[in-house]
Amino acid sequence: MSKIIDTIQDISRGDVIAELDDEGVLVTTFNRPEQMNSLNATLGQGLGAALAFASKEDSVRAMVLTGSGRAFCAGAEITPDRTPADGNQESDDAVPSLSRYERLSHHNRSVATALSFIKSDVPIIGAINGATAGAGFGMAMACDIRIAAKSARMGPIFFKRGIVSDYGVLWFLPRVVGSARAFEVMYHSDVMPSDKLIELGLVNKVVEDEDLLSEAVDYARKVAAGPPLAAAEIRRLLHSSLDTSGSAEQWLIHEWNAQAGLLKTSDAKEGFRSFVERRPPEFKGY
Repeated sequence: MSKIIDTIQDISRGDVIAELDDEGVLVTTFNRPEQMNSLNATLGQGLGAALAFASKEDSVRAMVLTGSGRAFCAGAEITPDRTPADGNQESDDAVPSLSRYERLSHHNRSVATALSFIKSDVPIIGAINGATAGAGFGMAMACDIRIAAKSARMGPIFFKRGIVSDYGVLWFLPRVVGSARAFEVMYHSDVMPSDKLIELGLVNKVVEDEDLLSEAVDYARKVAAGPPLAAAEIRRLLHSSLDTSGSAEQWLIHEWNAQAGLLKTSDAKEGFRSFVERRPPEFKGY
């Protein structure tokens, strides 16, 4: 237990706060409220550490991702003196404020973060509060379930900046809303209110602002009470089912292999036994 506490404290030393409750829900909070939780290296590293911890630590059964203050994550950090485009222009008057190393680091962090969401072994619930844009929009789309506050405002904004996307937006978005609406959202590019978000299917549910975190945690606890091995396989199978690089036969074989493996676990035996005995199951994760 002391090792778990030390790891959570390490994660929480930067711009991310991590808290693990007794029911196995890891609440991870972006904590740069004065900067609208805009993405910098420290916040990105903290998120990566939290995602890695959630997958490696058996006591974590689900994760809730949210932001402190008035935003979930307003995207990349932008100041009057520094933007993500600085140093990337080919003109003679380009401002070289981002070194090649910094640009490569941002690229690597974007790819690594998106992959960490995809490869996570635990369900991830997004509690979307306030402003969410750019990279923050990508991280919201990467969550399995998105519950939004009524005051939430969210959109990709990339097209209006003359760029495409990062943090997996164009990977996750069509998987959330389909390709037709993904085009609409990307070309529209505006930050949209919560009623539009639910209409487009960008979020699963909209709740009162004061109820957001409790609703997300309650949902996560219900998922955490389920069989963790099955949850991990559901995530893998859902992501891989939308990958067109393999054949349907290959995917169906993968699905059956996962099912055959799970049928040998104690959790599966408990699931069927509890049904027969008409009682709630008690899953152990093996």
